[in-house]
Amino acid sequence: MPEKSGDTNETRESNVSRWILIGGIFVLVVSVCLLFAGAFIAQRDRGYETESLSSQATAETLTQSTSHDHDHDHHNSSDTYGSTSTSDTSTGDKSASVSNPTSEESKASKSLLSDPSVMWEHVDEGSVDEADVPDWPRVITNRALVRMNSSVWTTTEGHRVQFPIPQRDIVLVGEVTEVSGTPLAPTLKGEVTDDGKNFPFTLTLSDDRAFATVSTSTGNYEMFSNRDYGWVMTREEMNAHIDYSVPHSFIENPDPHAGHNH
Repeated sequence: MPEKSGDTNETRESNVSRWILIGGIFVLVVSVCLLFAGAFIAQRDRGYETESLSSQATAETLTQSTSHDHDHDHHNSSDTYGSTSTSDTSTGDKSASVSNPTSEESKASKSLLSDPSVMWEHVDEGSVDEADVPDWPRVITNRALVRMNSSVWTTTEGHRVQFPIPQRDIVLVGEVTEVSGTPLAPTLKGEVTDDGKNFPFTLTLSDDRAFATVSTSTGNYEMFSNRDYGWVMTREEMNAHIDYSVPHSFIENPDPHAGHNH
């Protein structure tokens, strides 16, 4: 019996040692797990911190870039505005030049006469030197001074033509359908449209004169000019004040065998 009791004590001690070992191993495993978990958490926190710092740096970079672009755009806008102002100033100077009656080239640049089909355009009588316009009785109060287009003297059959009538503030459009006379003194005929109807016109030319009759829905208009300027008036006003026996009422024909054109 005493031997059996010794075996029992040994067995108990062996079991205790085994459980202590198992406990130690468990504690070691748990410690290792906790160590790894701690390292993982620390690494994750550092990653969050790095990402946060990176995001903050990116945000600051974008803010600085936006601010720089805004300043750059503002600078460009200022430059553009300055350039525009300079351009406007230059334009103003050009406009002043155009309004100068002595600058014919500048006036022409703003003129409707850049279109060769426009035979003439209305101008202010006070803007032109009297010596430059054809002599015409001033008793005609409803006359209109016009500047001639040089294309008048090269217009021929088939050409489109436009006749401004200042008294009615309209432009009649038509086409030359017939050319007669001589090369030095041609007579051009055709039709214009007014109020939906066709009306005849006649344009007689010499080297330095032009005479036109344009029929309209409200009556006939006459135009007499030199190479630069002319007068537009109604036929009634012209006939009431002109003595047709006076030579200047006729266009001189440089061809003595061709007679005179009225």
